[in-house]
Amino acid sequence: MNKRLIRALAGALFFLVASGAGFAQGKEALGAQVGLEKLSHMQSLLEYYFLETGLYPASLDGLNAAYNSKLSRGAKPVPIPVDPATGKPFVYEIAEGRKSYALSFPDAAKYGLPAGFKLKSVSWGWLAMRAEQKIFQELVTRSSQDMNTLATHIEMYAKDNGGVFPKNLDQLFPKYIKRHPQDPVSGKNYLYTVTSDGYRVSSPNPEQYGLKVFQYSSSEGIQVEVLPESE
Repeated sequence: MNKRLIRALAGALFFLVASGAGFAQGKEALGAQVGLEKLSHMQSLLEYYFLETGLYPASLDGLNAAYNSKLSRGAKPVPIPVDPATGKPFVYEIAEGRKSYALSFPDAAKYGLPAGFKLKSVSWGWLAMRAEQKIFQELVTRSSQDMNTLATHIEMYAKDNGGVFPKNLDQLFPKYIKRHPQDPVSGKNYLYTVTSDGYRVSSPNPEQYGLKVFQYSSSEGIQVEVLPESE
């Protein structure tokens, strides 16, 4: 976790919000400042997550799990802020597709703010495209790994059965695989075909990767062919 980036984002987002809030004076103003600092800190965590994954988290519990479920030895957990006035989680409304959200207080009136006060997701411009490309590349890598893993189990089956490849992937159950691995983009099972010189494991929807061919061949390994550009 890049703590300097988190702090910089939190500070920048806070001043953007504070500049137009029109706070009350004295103790109420101090309470509003603390609340907005926590809210902007939460927003910075959401935006950092987006720049790393290309999507916003499905929930604040998911955000916490992403940052804190698998900590390396000695690493300190990332604190997930809560509303200081109520002790409750902030209200997080994620849009369909997980490309935008709204973030608000459980009770904005406690800070002298209108009930409809919300922070919206940041417009990152070309950086959003970069984040989407990053997650797409990870999906391509994961799909390639899935097909390679399936090929390994197919080879194990053949070794145990006199060099005969399975007729279908169901024959790998339950000794070699416990479930069908699924393509991460479409959620469909990989396709399997026995060929004259071995077998083929293919992506069910290669066009979703911008490819005409995306497969593992027992004779050639991973094979890709880019879709021709439309005229």
